Parts: sequence; C-alpha cells; structure tokens
Amino acid sequence: MINFKQISRIENDDLILIISEKNKPYKDDLNILKSVILKSYSNFSVIENNKRIKPSTYSSVEKKTLQSLYGSQTRTAKEVIRSIIDNLDAKHDSRCLYCGIGEYEEIDHYLPKEHFPEYSILFKNLIPICGKCNKIKGDKIPGTTIDYLHMTYDIIPLEQYLSLDITFNIKTPILNFNIKTKYNGSLIENHIVSLKLIERYNKKGVQYILRIKALYDQYGEKYAIEELERNDLETSEFYGSNFWKSVLIRKLKEINYIKDYCI
Repeated sequence: MINFKQISRIENDDLILIISEKNKPYKDDLNILKSVILKSYSNFSVIENNKRIKPSTYSSVEKKTLQSLYGSQTRTAKEVIRSIIDNLDAKHDSRCLYCGIGEYEEIDHYLPKEHFPEYSILFKNLIPICGKCNKIKGDKIPGTTIDYLHMTYDIIPLEQYLSLDITFNIKTPILNFNIKTKYNGSLIENHIVSLKLIERYNKKGVQYILRIKALYDQYGEKYAIEELERNDLETSEFYGSNFWKSVLIRKLKEINYIKDYCI
C-alpha cells in the first residue's frame, strides 16, 4: 500500500462551479440539493478521523442527480480528476495505491457512489487505483463486513506487519505472505484480506523470483546479486519496508537465495 498526499482544493467551490457548468435539468435539481451536499461534505471529517460513515437514503431521482456530479463531467470535474493524478508521487511509478502491484488505471470512490452519491466528485473521496482492486472492491461499503484503508487519512504502521515464508518444491518457489499476529483484526488486515492481497503478493513474488533466476542463468551470479541489491535499494527508498517486494527481497537475501538456490 502507498500513502497519497491529498491535493489542496476547496470542495465547496468545486461543487458550486460544477453545478454552474451543468446543463438542465441536472443544474436545477443539483441547486435544490446543494445544501444537502455541502452538509455531507462537512460530515466527511468522520473519514478524515479514521472512522466510517453509514449511507444516507435518497430517492432514485436524487441518487441519479447526485451521481451526475461525476458522470458527464464538466470542466471543473475533469480538473479535479486531473489534479489528483498530477499530485501522485512520481517515484511510485504509477503504482496502485491500494495494492502496490498494478498501475493505477481508474479512479475509485472510496465511499462508493452507488451508496454515497453525495460524494461523487468530492476530491477527498477519489483515489487512483488499478482495475483489479477496483473490481474486487466494487460497491462494497468500507466499515461493514469488509474494510479498506483510505490512503490519505488512515494510519499505516511503520513497523513490519507483513512476514514471508519461502519453501521450494525442488527449485520451484512456494511463497506464503502472512500478516503478523499483532495485526489480527486490524484495519491493515481487513484491507489486505478484502482486496485478496496475500494471494496476489504470492503470485507476483514467484514471478519476481523466477526473473532473478533467469538473470542468474543468463548473466551469472554477480549480475543477479547486483540486480537484487538495486531492487532492494529502490523498493526500500521509494515504497518503504512494508512494501510486498521489499519484504520479498529481504527474505531472499536472508536465505541467501542466489548462492544457495540458483545453482
């Protein structure tokens, strides 16, 4: 997972501009709902304080009207999306903020617009993620039977919360990422389980090990060791010690993978 530094915008100003740029009948209907939306924006402070919100009830017409803030995007709505993308840290190499595996391809509504249409274009509710995470998350509501980190407001521990065991079937690596016992029942665990990240880490980890083995076979031990060291420096510096690839590389170095298993 990767933290996201929030953009600096005034959500009330965005809303007023977006409504002014809308065509009828949405413009008229949104003006009627404007006070409701502005009140909901102030309620988003609950999410900013690491808690969760229950959905409000809207008629089907009101819901469609509120969702129009995001759909059929106006100039200001497009500007909101663009400013979020432009604010991503270049050193993260376009990685999905939820998983750190794929590249961000889509904008996720942290509180799904299906259940929280009032937050359809609120920049604080929009997070760039990969299609895989977005598909798994779908319209599920954070804080119910599942939960997800808000990558700006929720606290990601600095200490290690991921562990990794590696075994070999002959020379085929078998990975088993785990969440440390201390974090059982935590938001970190809920995020990882809800997005099926353990299975995805295991799969990507095996692919990475096979790549290192291929480099060893083609270019030799020294080159493979240097590549591992380069990757270790990059992942630790750019993504932190809890990044799945950082955990994997440290484990490979710990078991002396290149010298003892690549032969």
